[in-house]
Amino acid sequence: AGATAAGVTLGVMVDLDVGFQRTGVRSVSDAIALASTIHTKPGLTLRGVMCFPGNVGSTADDPQWTKYIDQIGSFLNEWKKLGLPDPI
Repeated sequence: AGATAAGVTLGVMVDLDVGFQRTGVRSVSDAIALASTIHTKPGLTLRGVMCFPGNVGSTADDPQWTKYIDQIGSFLNEWKKLGLPDPI
């Protein structure tokens, strides 16, 4: 309401927890629900998704990479199914 009253639009990113358990929404379904809600609010513009894979090792053979990539892929597939704007 404050942004609308001030005549501004705030860009908002959904923070998805990808296993580090420090920030973000903990599940893909909750992240999609949040994105859908943001998309309908006046004064807000849904910009995309962000995450911090701090639990993922620095080499491609770390098994956490597969989990991380699968989780982001699942989120983006659901995002597209809902017709949400192209994410950052």
